[in-house]
Amino acid sequence: MKTLILLLISFGVNAQVYNGSFEVASCPDFIGNKADGWHNVRCDSDLISRCDTSRSVDYSDVGVPCNWFGCQQPQEGNNYIALCLGAINNDIREWVRGGIEPMVKDSVYLIQFYYSRSDRYQLAANNIGCYFGDLSYQYSFYTDFSVIDYSKVLTERNMLVDASVWVLFSQYYIAKGGETTITLGNFYPDYDTKYEYYGNDSEFHYAYYYIDNVSVTKVQATDLKEYQYLKPKPVINFNLLGQITK
Repeated sequence: MKTLILLLISFGVNAQVYNGSFEVASCPDFIGNKADGWHNVRCDSDLISRCDTSRSVDYSDVGVPCNWFGCQQPQEGNNYIALCLGAINNDIREWVRGGIEPMVKDSVYLIQFYYSRSDRYQLAANNIGCYFGDLSYQYSFYTDFSVIDYSKVLTERNMLVDASVWVLFSQYYIAKGGETTITLGNFYPDYDTKYEYYGNDSEFHYAYYYIDNVSVTKVQATDLKEYQYLKPKPVINFNLLGQITK
């Protein structure tokens, strides 16, 4: 495996993402609420907050530490979000979009957020990540992966099954220039996503994950000896049968 060698001069202030901690928000009282500055792109992600004390064990329970999706303390602060990475054989996805300061072409950015698996839902999945392209709001049940520019996707191919921990997603992205949004979710179809039944015998056959503390930081570097490692992955094309061709 190639080793990424960076001589870093400095990091910018972690202010590239508006409300990346999801702390600026009205108190939610039902699933489907959003933090300020965040919007659904595909289905409904869900704001989880310590301020909700309903404890009704139904769709209206979006509190901390326990809620409709399971039990987890925030990685920091009082709020986090829950979204679906998928379910076997139906390409269900939830994508949520936040605003960022415009990216500078060919500049290197460090993308970080924390994620944890929901323990009430049966499935674990890989491919949690982010996307810097434009996506229109998709209401239909069918998810059209052909609209995604995979050179603008960062993803984690390893699967997190431990529901007790927060794990740091940390990857570099080279800007195309002018990107003003970050979208969170799983941007790969089921035949390129791994699932595993894990942890309980509930009827909820979905992979739900929590996300907290999203940051996009411009990195100033003088030495990129493994620049190839930072280059975006090849664009993935879809043929008429919906299969990946490279």
